[in-house]
Amino acid sequence: MTGIDGKQWGIRIVASVCLLLAFAVVVVIGRGFMVKDQFALTKAGSAYGVAISKGGICCTRTILTPLYGTLAEGQWEFTHTVYAAGYPAERTGGILARLGFVFAQSQKTSGPSSGGPAVLISAMGFACPLWFPLVLLLISPAIAIRSELKRRRHLAQPDVCRKCGYDLRASTNRCPECGTPISAAIDW
Repeated sequence: MTGIDGKQWGIRIVASVCLLLAFAVVVVIGRGFMVKDQFALTKAGSAYGVAISKGGICCTRTILTPLYGTLAEGQWEFTHTVYAAGYPAERTGGILARLGFVFAQSQKTSGPSSGGPAVLISAMGFACPLWFPLVLLLISPAIAIRSELKRRRHLAQPDVCRKCGYDLRASTNRCPECGTPISAAIDW
């Protein structure tokens, strides 16, 4: 049988990594129906968060901009909180919202509190169902399986060189492409 070239190895490696990531997404989906995981990265003036629950993922960004004065500087802090998962909320709105895709932006002004300056709060968030990245991750393995089946079907044809796949119907002694003797190139 023929060897596998670098492109085919690359496709197989990408497909394998995608399958592993797809398995991880399935595990996260299963965990999301039991608990709600919330991850946050915060610093004075900004916060980034990810929440995973009930088969969906939500990413948020919040920026605090002082209207006057400055905010106290601080270090980045990472937190992970686990909550009990509740019942899924009913999805309303357009077709994308019903499928679980949501994008929201908001801005509001908060007055001075605790001696701090008044700030403009800018928030943005995006939510999508976890089946979406799962489908995207399964595209590469499907393409790899299809190309491998196509390659094997081509090499299984009679009068085709097993080493390079060249059509040998007009050849007599050797494969003109790779030089393999025809008796070795064709498995009779």
